[in-house]
Amino acid sequence: MILSPQLRAEFDWLLLAIEAAEAGPSDEDLATAPIIVMWRTTAARCSGA
Repeated sequence: MILSPQLRAEFDWLLLAIEAAEAGPSDEDLATAPIIVMWRTTAARCSGA
């Protein structure tokens, strides 16, 4: 399949995004991530769970 230069660039970007998502967060990401105190979803809070 022949891709236009723009479509090829978008496809390459998509592949990089998938690769990054599969790799997960880096050690730096985890070290600088905010601490979430209220982790339950809105639905769980509303239902009293």
